[in-house]
Amino acid sequence: MVQSILFFVLGFLCAGFLALMIAPAIWRRAVALTRKRVEGSMPLTLAEIQADKDRVRAEFAMSTRRLEMSVKSLREKSAEQLVEIGRGREALKGLDIERKEKKQALLELEAKGEELR
Repeated sequence: MVQSILFFVLGFLCAGFLALMIAPAIWRRAVALTRKRVEGSMPLTLAEIQADKDRVRAEFAMSTRRLEMSVKSLREKSAEQLVEIGRGREALKGLDIERKEKKQALLELEAKGEELR
């Protein structure tokens, strides 16, 4: 029983020692790969930096233009709707005047009908 526990502890210590021996090599490899990936994503020359700035400016200009076109479209649509509302109001006014005239004519006819009876 004691012997198996000692073998287990000895094996665990050997495995830990081997892990400590291999860990720095793995760490250096991970650092090298990470550095390579970061350096690959960053522009290195002045021309690359300028090109990246130009790309960002172009994207901003395109998004600004899209927004301007959207605003223009919405303004035109709003103006069309206001015109349509104005037409509707004019039609309602005309119908109201017509209703009042017909009501007045009806009252006059009812009055004449009363006189004739």
